[in-house]
Amino acid sequence: MEIHIVFTLAVFAAVGRSLFSALAARSMKRLPVRDAAVLLTDEVSIVIAAHNAQKTLPALLACLEKQTYTKERMHIVIADDRSTPTLDEKVLRMYFPSLHISIVRIDEVRGNISPKKFALNAAITRSTTEMLLLTDADCRPEPHWVENITSFLTNNDVVLGIAPLEKRRDIVARYAHYESARTATLYCAAAGWNHPYMAVGRNWGFRKSLYVKSGGLEPLYTILGGDDDLLLQRFVNVGARVSVCKETGSYCYSDSPVSFSRLLRQKIRHHSVSLYYPLRVKLMLGLLSLLDWITILVLPIVASRTGIPVLVASIFIIGKLMCDSQFVFQFSSHQNMDRAAWIHRLMAASSIVFLEVFHIVFSTVIGLAAIFIKPRW
Repeated sequence: MEIHIVFTLAVFAAVGRSLFSALAARSMKRLPVRDAAVLLTDEVSIVIAAHNAQKTLPALLACLEKQTYTKERMHIVIADDRSTPTLDEKVLRMYFPSLHISIVRIDEVRGNISPKKFALNAAITRSTTEMLLLTDADCRPEPHWVENITSFLTNNDVVLGIAPLEKRRDIVARYAHYESARTATLYCAAAGWNHPYMAVGRNWGFRKSLYVKSGGLEPLYTILGGDDDLLLQRFVNVGARVSVCKETGSYCYSDSPVSFSRLLRQKIRHHSVSLYYPLRVKLMLGLLSLLDWITILVLPIVASRTGIPVLVASIFIIGKLMCDSQFVFQFSSHQNMDRAAWIHRLMAASSIVFLEVFHIVFSTVIGLAAIFIKPRW
């Protein structure tokens, strides 16, 4: 009898996790859309921290040249973080004459300070506009990025954008793309529920007055990562109004990690930041992880001991994981598929089941490793 009670509880836990995924997907669909009536006349600074970004920065600046926002109101502030060779402001202006570019030179950073936070703070301090948009030197914003993020900032203090990773055919890139979509759904849904906890530094914006009011990045200097998440949480603590922009043309793309070792290093750095999250956020993420493990480990073991056929249990678990992972289609080309292409969706969903199971195991291992391993860039 006791094993049947455990099985029932495991089923309820698995269904509860699926319900959470459904609510998150619904929250994503109900996020506000851009108000076309808003007149965009504000000056805006685009803040970029660049460390040895000579190969990727030209692509970013080329994308900024293609922005639909008025170039006279766009100011590009680049923190040249100890690059070798250093960035030449005159050369950049010569190649990108339509952009107003200024460079903040960072020659030295003390050993106990996060270099990127130091660079970002220097660039933000140099900026002269109220509205600030942040992205990374290896990103490629879509043409309406500045226009859309600025539009949402008109009535908000913080705007979270979406920053997908480019898809490649190798397994590392496939997983990185999937994980970025999974993460985006969680932080966008949380913001839609008025409980924002995470931002992506590759695509977001905020007001400079809010940055000053919150104390900015200086109190976070000793933490390597978290120039987005932890800063957002400081904004929330001083009453910031947070919105999400998922408008067409507002994504910022960047390349997936090129190797598993780089993915590993990146994820350890990201997970190490979560150690500084508020307790309520840790409990929420921990509960979701627990429910995931109940689905892929506890449920099949208990089901086998209750006499339920393996095939029936497997169909239930695979079907549940497919349902949980459907939000990925919101961030991929599949979102525009015709209904007649259902077979392709089914095939994609089948591969996503594998990625979801891998993610549950991988993220747990990395989360534990981040407690003991020192993060690095």
